Amino acid sequence: MKSLWQKLGTAAFWASWPLLWIYLRVTKRTRLLLVCGDEFLAVRGWLSSGKWGLPGGGLRWKEDPHVGTLRELHEETNVVLTAKQLRFMFEKRYKEYGLPIDCYCFFAEIKKKPSIKPRLFEITDVHWLPLKNKESFTKDAASALSWWQNPRNASKKLASKSDSSLPHN
Repeated sequence: MKSLWQKLGTAAFWASWPLLWIYLRVTKRTRLLLVCGDEFLAVRGWLSSGKWGLPGGGLRWKEDPHVGTLRELHEETNVVLTAKQLRFMFEKRYKEYGLPIDCYCFFAEIKKKPSIKPRLFEITDVHWLPLKNKESFTKDAASALSWWQNPRNASKKLASKSDSSLPHN
């Protein structure tokens, strides 16, 4: 049943592509790489290509990216974190399936896996996957995993534990 539901969502994703193209041009998105040990939380959205991605979604008008990330995580998985637990990774503009996406990406490290309750009609599957997983991911998830695994970012991960603010331009 879950597989059929995912296939319906993927079909809806492609059918709504023209509307998504217009909508995503004017919105900012957030993503969270939630790490526990050597695993991270991966989600499959219902209205998606069917690839594994990270929890997150669209920011509301003038919503702070930290607040939006926490809200989306809770809405999609019922997991509650605090803004102090979030660490900024990067802001990136990219295209996926021709859709323009502006995304703030954060990470958080936790010691114990929380209870996950995926939101019906939004998330079709949730799993803790190994950080070194080689599956096919959405571009934002692949970028976050690449950033996390890059040894040059080890000092940034440690330094960011004292400051979760967004960089100032």
